[in-house]
Amino acid sequence: VDGCKKRHHSLLHDAPKLHPSRYGKNKHGKHVGTVSIDSSKYTVALQIVPLRAKFNNQVIDTFALLDPGSQISIIDQKLADQLNLKGKPTALKIGTINSSGETISSLCGSINVFPTRSSESFTIPEVWVIPKLNISPQRFDWPKLKVNWSHLRDLDLPSIDSDKVGILLGADVFHLIRQLDYRFGPSGSPSAVLTNFGWACTSHVPLYPLCDSESKDVKLTLKGTLDRHGSGFSPPSHTLDDTHELVASFWRTE
Repeated sequence: VDGCKKRHHSLLHDAPKLHPSRYGKNKHGKHVGTVSIDSSKYTVALQIVPLRAKFNNQVIDTFALLDPGSQISIIDQKLADQLNLKGKPTALKIGTINSSGETISSLCGSINVFPTRSSESFTIPEVWVIPKLNISPQRFDWPKLKVNWSHLRDLDLPSIDSDKVGILLGADVFHLIRQLDYRFGPSGSPSAVLTNFGWACTSHVPLYPLCDSESKDVKLTLKGTLDRHGSGFSPPSHTLDDTHELVASFWRTE
């Protein structure tokens, strides 16, 4: 744009706005940034942590998605009802990466959250109620899966289930979701970050993560999955293709 004096890169000229526009009185425009993918080679683990949510004297165990790409923190209606959450009714307009969003009737309240293994409490001054959190389905039994990567084996990693996520903590409480420590492994392997709520795995989780040299770990992790279905584990009597299919099936997000 000729004559522009603003301090930004010229490539931003004529680019579409990715931040929410300003809305009228009692209309709050907020952006939520989580995006999901569908790949046959890998899945991407989201930063999901177990925690306890508290409002007044009501305490509920739940999971939270840590999402610095979101401008607000969100709680789903079911968990809000369990907590008997009270707050100010308001209109909320939520935008996403590819949508300007829709305006919904919401409620804005304040809750406390704390790690499941600690009594330290953190206040979320503004949490917005929405009907449901739509998160990519993910279930990881990290206590068993972590044995496949040496950089994760000594970490205290919880099992996670995205179906049980009741809260999204956004950039508005970045001091709570920031990384305190991290563990990186080989390219294409999951990483781990330490947060105020414990360790959380994130990044790539390959569908075919194991090689012949890690066959003991294959047996160990597959046994945990097969035992859940009551079939146990026996030494492989099937073909290599069958084994690959077993591993692929195990690693697919449920």
